[in-house]
Amino acid sequence: MIEKAIDHIRKNEKSFVELLSRYVAIPSIADNAAGIEECVRALKAAMEDARIAVRVFETEGNPIVYGELKCPDEHAPTLLFYGHYDVQPVEPLDEWKSPPFTATIRDGRMFARGVADNKGQHLAHILAAGAYMKTVGEVPIHCKFILEGEEEVGSEHLTAFAVAHKDLLSADIVYVSDGPMDKSDVPAICYGNRGVFNFRIAVETSTTDNHSGNKGGVIPNAAWELT
Repeated sequence: MIEKAIDHIRKNEKSFVELLSRYVAIPSIADNAAGIEECVRALKAAMEDARIAVRVFETEGNPIVYGELKCPDEHAPTLLFYGHYDVQPVEPLDEWKSPPFTATIRDGRMFARGVADNKGQHLAHILAAGAYMKTVGEVPIHCKFILEGEEEVGSEHLTAFAVAHKDLLSADIVYVSDGPMDKSDVPAICYGNRGVFNFRIAVETSTTDNHSGNKGGVIPNAAWELT
């Protein structure tokens, strides 16, 4: 069945590239309210065209766009796609060989702000899901999509959203495509992801102060215990 979806993608490659060109032309820098709003509308429209059920959640910052495709088999695994539609600022402008918000094809590659971080990747997920829905009629697993608009400024409101919507985001695996292409130019899936985990740990080895010369060999050194 996947061959039908692949054939659909090949036949519609030109229109998909044009859609990506329009998508990256939207100046969705995190602090640009107008660009963010326009980008959310475009993202919602693309997901609806792919037959993905879409919900837009307002936050204290930029909106979070959530999408879902259900498999007829309720016991099928669930894959959650993560991406972000906000982009970095474009300064210094004189370093660009072409306008940052005008998609330009050079040597078979598209250049524009956000095309590789991260609009190109998550749009590919959406279009792939849409190809499956339009040819096969259903997906073989449950698919969820979460697309935020503050990744480039620290994802300030994503944690609160995730805590408040644990059931909505429940999944067997999360797929993050926010990264570069491998040097081999072959798509690769890397298992595990680096991140930040903050914590405080305390070790107590005595209830009173002790002179190291008298008791240093008897009472454990807290620093060494931590090590």
